[in-house]
Parts: sequence; C-alpha cells; structure tokens
Amino acid sequence: KSGTCFIDMSSINPVDSRYIGKILKEKEIEMLDAPVSGGEPKAIDGTVAFMVGGDENTFEKYKEILFKMGSSVTRCGELGAGNTTKLANQIIVAGNIQAVSEAFILAKKAGVNPECVFEAINVPSPPIFVPTINAEILSVKPASKIAAGTLLIT
Repeated sequence: KSGTCFIDMSSINPVDSRYIGKILKEKEIEMLDAPVSGGEPKAIDGTVAFMVGGDENTFEKYKEILFKMGSSVTRCGELGAGNTTKLANQIIVAGNIQAVSEAFILAKKAGVNPECVFEAINVPSPPIFVPTINAEILSVKPASKIAAGTLLIT
C-alpha cells in the first residue's frame, strides 16, 4: 500500500534487496533490508542485532519498531547494506568456526585431550574475535571419516 514501509528481515542477496526496493519505490512503498544476528535464543528473548540498509529518513522513521524486537539496530548504509553486512558477519562466523575446529584437531593430533582444551579456553572474557565456546564436544574424528577440519559440536 502506498505510504507504507516493507521491512525485510530475511537474509537474501543484497542485489535482490535493491531490486525489490526499486519495484516498491515505484509503488511509493519504502523499504528497509534488516537481517538479524543472534539466532533463536536471542530472537526468543528479544535481543537480536539488526543490520539495516535503507534510506536514512526511512530508517529513522521505523527504527523504533526494530528496537521492540532487538537490542541493537544499526543502519549500515543504503538499501542492500543490511544484507551485505549480514554476509560479512557470516564470513566472520564461518571463519571462527573453522579456526576453532582446526584448533581442536591440532590438539587431538598432538595428544592433548580436546575437552581439556575446551575447558582451558572457554573463559568468560575471551580476546576480541575469539568466540566464546558454549558447546559440548561430541567427538573429534579423523578427517578421513568426515569433512576435513570438521569438529562436531552442539
């Protein structure tokens, strides 16, 4: 409907966000791309982080709606910037998962119990960019049995 705003909280291709926004603009509908980070636990307790792309005036007009669902709402730029930021976030997350996996494999191959490594590094205040591990180690299997560099954690 003309004069309304479509806030897309899905994680989609930023190019698609801009394309959808162009179509909506022709119908006088504003749009923000606002993917979230935090997963189900933060969604349940209302503390997700929104990464928002869109016109600054549109963002200012509707950001309070997002604050009702999350604890962090950051405008990252024009339409598509929210999804671009989400992609960057996912690269960081994937890199951290890979690094943690490699660290446990290194420990296991060096004869150190991965559970001991987990206990030693799972501290309340880790250095920047080192994820706090809140997981139970299920197993560390040789790369020949599962994908190389994979650590099974929950």
